[in-house]
Amino acid sequence: MNRARIVVLAIAIGAGGVAAYLASGSDDKPAPAQPVAQLQTVDILVAKSDIGLGQSVKPDDLQWQTWPAATASGSFINRASKADAIKEITGSIARYPFIAGEPIREPKLAGQIWVAGEPKVRAYATPKSTLAAIAELARAGKKVRVAFVHDRESGLELFANKAF
Repeated sequence: MNRARIVVLAIAIGAGGVAAYLASGSDDKPAPAQPVAQLQTVDILVAKSDIGLGQSVKPDDLQWQTWPAATASGSFINRASKADAIKEITGSIARYPFIAGEPIREPKLAGQIWVAGEPKVRAYATPKSTLAAIAELARAGKKVRVAFVHDRESGLELFANKAF
């Protein structure tokens, strides 16, 4: 064989060997993935969509969302303590606007009315809206069994069944 052909053949075999070595990769196996620390979570009631000031809250406006327990405020409504919160809050009037994803807090509710013959409690966002609802219920001929009103600004609380 011609010397030039032997040199070209040797270079080709060498290049093929290098290519095969590079294609096979290294024999080192990747390190096993470190276990991820489990984050403690709680289900928090949040606004599913924007809720405007004075808007009546509908069940479709709310949803449960997983939230890191370490950052969940005690004022957030959580499923462990109030599993039927969506039913309880339905019909409430928002005292402040909520943006989608914002946790629903207890302080944004300021009054509740128990009406005779109704299985659920009516919740209201302000003392004024609670007292206005009591007057409206009286005009409609409905009996208010008990009412709770809390003015968070002054700290006054009223829990009564014969004060109206």
